[in-house]
Amino acid sequence: MCDCANLDDWALIKCLAPPRGEYEVNVMLKNGRTLAINNEGFFLRTKRPESGLPFISTDDTPVSPVELESKGLLDYKEVLCDTLNMLLKASTYGSSYARDKIGECKNLIKKLLEGCA
Repeated sequence: MCDCANLDDWALIKCLAPPRGEYEVNVMLKNGRTLAINNEGFFLRTKRPESGLPFISTDDTPVSPVELESKGLLDYKEVLCDTLNMLLKASTYGSSYARDKIGECKNLIKKLLEGCA
């Protein structure tokens, strides 16, 4: 049974998001910052230079997608479609988390993908 079936809006996106790491969704916001979306939540990602190795570090700050959307920085439908596509990609490249989520929510994902270009 799909644990995302009764969710909507941004909670649905978080529920269907791929795991943290290589296949998480990265959205370039209109203000030049990056929003990272994974199954743990929504994070503003900031890169900053360091004087030693590894030369660049990143900070993830939790953020409300509702607030970003209200400021015109995010488009819900685009983010939903990007999230679904990255979940599919993650499952294709070996993520057992993504494969299990797709198995549980196959009908919901299929229905949602019909609305994506």
